[in-house]
Parts: sequence; structure tokens; C-alpha cells
Amino acid sequence: MSLEQAAERHPEWRLWRSGGGGLVGATRRRRLSDAELDADLHTTLIEDDLDALIDRLREQEDRERAL
Repeated sequence: MSLEQAAERHPEWRLWRSGGGGLVGATRRRRLSDAELDADLHTTLIEDDLDALIDRLREQEDRERAL
């Protein structure tokens, strides 16, 4: 999956690649409440590769659904 395809599947996040291309990240398009932060939701995710980032995005979706 490409970064563009991942961005289409996760529209609530802005996905990006670092300037050097070594890291990929995602930043939420909204602020989180204190309760969401306490539930271990994150505003920004950074990983070494796209597959790991996609796994983290899915994990965040699961945590959000559990609230």
C-alpha cells in the first residue's frame, strides 16, 4: 500500500513522510479530549515504515471505538 492509499483509508489523519524519507507519520485532524488522551489515544504517530504506521493507525481506531 502506498502512503496515498493509506491516507485515503484514514481520512481523519494527515499522513506524511519525513524530509529525508526515513520516517512516516500521521497527525490527527482534530484535537483529542482529556478522556481520549487518558485512553492512550495519540495526536501524532511516527514509525520507521508504512506497514508499522498502518498497524498503529488500526490500533488507534480500535482504542477509539472502545471508548
